[in-house]
Amino acid sequence: MRGTIFFLAALAVGLMTGCSSYTIVSDYDSKAPFESYKTYKWAVDPANASGNLLLKNQLIGKRVKNAVDNELKAKGLTAVTSGGADLFVASHLTTKDKLNITDWGYRWGPGPYYGYGPNVDVNQYTEGTLVVDLIDGKSNELVWRGVATGAISSTPPPPEELEARINDIIGSILAEYPPEK
Repeated sequence: MRGTIFFLAALAVGLMTGCSSYTIVSDYDSKAPFESYKTYKWAVDPANASGNLLLKNQLIGKRVKNAVDNELKAKGLTAVTSGGADLFVASHLTTKDKLNITDWGYRWGPGPYYGYGPNVDVNQYTEGTLVVDLIDGKSNELVWRGVATGAISSTPPPPEELEARINDIIGSILAEYPPEK
């Protein structure tokens, strides 16, 4: 079971292969005072998350946490470990099996690659979704969410490449923060 969790977590956070793309979307509360947020604290440390099965892998969780910490620090936010904070940070990681079905219409003509009848390609893959949430420290309301979604590589990358991918994905997610109102 532990090996399965590690394998799935490595695949999920390694989300995209070098040629693949991922989609970044963000949403935010337009009334949130983003300019007043100066400090943050992790709501749940991703290296020790209990309800987030894939982030139970402490190595993956640490990489995600470090990448988020680096990006938020670059944006002028300061991490605090005790007392109150302007923002709480949470991250979530999920996977979902998907099918991509392409109907090319009817084939025609003789030969081994031709023939007559429907021409349909079916591709089964796993999609990974990495979410970063920012929650207002006073109201405890979600004020910003960034999401990266993409096809998962079928083989786990080496640790150095996995860390680079995590940094790239988190950098792309947090490029949308703070929102331009």
